[in-house]
Amino acid sequence: MSYGSKCSSSYSVLKTLHNEAKEYHEKALITRKKIFGEEHPNVAASYNNLGGVYRAIGQYIEAKEYLQKALIIIKEIFGGGHDNVAGSYNNLAGVYHALRQYSEAKE
Repeated sequence: MSYGSKCSSSYSVLKTLHNEAKEYHEKALITRKKIFGEEHPNVAASYNNLGGVYRAIGQYIEAKEYLQKALIIIKEIFGGGHDNVAGSYNNLAGVYHALRQYSEAKE
């Protein structure tokens, strides 16, 4: 098997794994929203996880939307000075950087 074939095969496997992860995270989000309602740390974690999957597959607009939702919930629950808020800002900054929206990443 050539190097190009191996890379193509590896990419295909990774794409499948990311799609499976996305499906499971979506199911977790639906379940958590039913159990806890919208304003709960576990719901924010599901939004964050989905944002991470979308970022990993290069769908930055979708990633940004989920990560923004996670940040809003976490800020409302914990306030601005909590470690989870810092992590959410960090995740969102990475997406802004990938989108080359540097001024937003600095905020």
